[in-house]
Amino acid sequence: AEEYCLKCLKIIQLYNQGKATRNTNANYLSLEKFEQAIFLGRETGFPDFELKCLRQMGETYWQMGRLNLFLESNKKGLEISNRINHKIEKGRCLNNIGVYHQKQNDYSLALIYYENALSFIKAMDDQPTEAECLSNIGILYRDLGNLTKAQQYLSSALELDKKVGDIDSILKDMDNIGSVYLRKGIDDQNTRDLLQALDVFRSCLALRGIEKTNSLIKFTALNNIGIIHLFKGNYSEAIDCYTKALKIKEEFGDKRGMSNCISNIGNVIFS
Repeated sequence: AEEYCLKCLKIIQLYNQGKATRNTNANYLSLEKFEQAIFLGRETGFPDFELKCLRQMGETYWQMGRLNLFLESNKKGLEISNRINHKIEKGRCLNNIGVYHQKQNDYSLALIYYENALSFIKAMDDQPTEAECLSNIGILYRDLGNLTKAQQYLSSALELDKKVGDIDSILKDMDNIGSVYLRKGIDDQNTRDLLQALDVFRSCLALRGIEKTNSLIKFTALNNIGIIHLFKGNYSEAIDCYTKALKIKEEFGDKRGMSNCISNIGNVIFS
């Protein structure tokens, strides 16, 4: 019994180390920790350990851009969750497989996985994953141009994330909702929707304070505010937003992002 408990503690330690090292972009070390945890988990004969580690390995593979391995990890996790009837993990794996297919622009298949995932997630009252899945569906409909449905799903995700109190997810939801208003405003030449988008993006930056806001959220909000100012003819405000967005990309050495920001600034000057 003592040996079993020590193994369980070691698995949990390796699992946490795998997540922590991924957060520092030490991806190969992260994978190594999860693999060690899986090996020990198999020795315990308790498949839940392997199931959770496989899903986390998938997250690391996603961060590395190795999407096929992300899919493989989640498929293995789904197989185990089916075998032991672990409905929460089954819903999470199905959601992740949907994300993979959405990334591959296979929207129909992605939606099938998302809807299947929701049936398990709602039954288990897994609100954070339900919000994530609703958000994914909202983004899918936004990319397809069905902005009404996109707004409905994203608003439902925001409502759930507010209940959970997940600030990072709330910011992502607001950013996505703002992008829907922005697209509607530009497509329909509707100033009201553009002002609504502007209000959402500003609220997004103000929620935690611009200095404490996640860099990706801050970049997209500033960049989109720049688009709105350009559309309205507020050229100096647009350049100011694009310049701030450029500095964020410079901090991370994102040359593609820097190029896009410089191009946006040039577009304002040309206008």
